[in-house]
Amino acid sequence: MRSSVFKIKASQIDETRIDETTQLNLWKIHIPILSAYSIEYITEHWDPLSGVLANECVNGNIIEYQTDFQKAEVADLFMIIHYHGIKDYEALFPWIINDNLRKRIATFYEELESNFENGVWLSALLLSGAVLEGILAAKLGKMDKTLNDLITLAKERRLVNESDATLLTEIRKYRNIVHANKYRDEYVTKQKAMDVRSIIDRIIKNFAGC
Repeated sequence: MRSSVFKIKASQIDETRIDETTQLNLWKIHIPILSAYSIEYITEHWDPLSGVLANECVNGNIIEYQTDFQKAEVADLFMIIHYHGIKDYEALFPWIINDNLRKRIATFYEELESNFENGVWLSALLLSGAVLEGILAAKLGKMDKTLNDLITLAKERRLVNESDATLLTEIRKYRNIVHANKYRDEYVTKQKAMDVRSIIDRIIKNFAGC
């Protein structure tokens, strides 16, 4: 079982009052990429409170349930989804309008996940670069730029922070180690592949508005 954390903003909640006496509300929480996941259950965490929601509460990209809280009180609400896997990779990129580009990036990500889970770190990192280049090009509207140019531009526009940009730039270096004359260069480590994967997943959420 895997898990993924989503911080919920008040703007993501549609609230309907069900009962004035008990002040019971119906919440519909919108998470733009929720339908990508095969969800077993959801943990609601609102420090110091927490609770478990069954997957029956999920409808597409909506989590729907009753609560006596009001969305005006929302500050640090987190939804932790516990899932078996990703069932629709294209649903991770709902903001990409071009169907062919979205399908291609989704395929790259699916292969990235497969290589990552099997410990094939070089292939995982190379595919991370493919996913990154695709989503940055789509977000920035710059399909003719190199990966290095896209990372620089993303940093300038504050789509990625300085430390993330530095690590992501290293993907270019590892792309080149497939050449025979690069056999002395450092090979991809598990730690490096994991660090890059974490950034990629965070960017995917951010770009989707999560």
